[in-house]
Amino acid sequence: WAMLGVVGVVVPEAIASAGVPLGESAVWYEAGKNVLDDGYQTWFGVKIPLPLPVIFALELALIAPAELYRGSQENVIPGITLPFTGKADPLYPGKDFSFDPLNLGLDPFGLGGGEDLAELKVKELKNGRLAMVAMLGVFVQAAVTHEGPYANWYKHVSNPFQYNLLTILGNGSLADNQI
Repeated sequence: WAMLGVVGVVVPEAIASAGVPLGESAVWYEAGKNVLDDGYQTWFGVKIPLPLPVIFALELALIAPAELYRGSQENVIPGITLPFTGKADPLYPGKDFSFDPLNLGLDPFGLGGGEDLAELKVKELKNGRLAMVAMLGVFVQAAVTHEGPYANWYKHVSNPFQYNLLTILGNGSLADNQI
């Protein structure tokens, strides 16, 4: 999820800087302003006529049965026996790639099997850890500069000697570093 999170933080801000209107602000930490209007959720500016508690209750009512079913298959609720326990799960037939309705996990050239599979798993873990560190950097950067990562990157690339970590921390404020 962290890998998608980094992309989801940077891409909307980059698209908005190209002139595409994405609401009040495309910066990730102000995303709630774009989707909430007086306690009601909006969808591309159109107010949904249900208050947030009703939307939450509907989501809970619709998702809870699926999660209970999944939990009963994996026996994740100790001491509680739920319906369907012990039966084979038709949603996950036991292939190497459990959920693959479009056969995207098909490997016709054999690139992901055997020893390569173990190496690919390690690479995936390392990329996930790197993405988590990147998200931590995005959080800290927003707390220090009060801007998104794309805006900071753009300012740094425009003038790397005037706008960088040392000049921001050295001056104690961003007022002197504005380009």
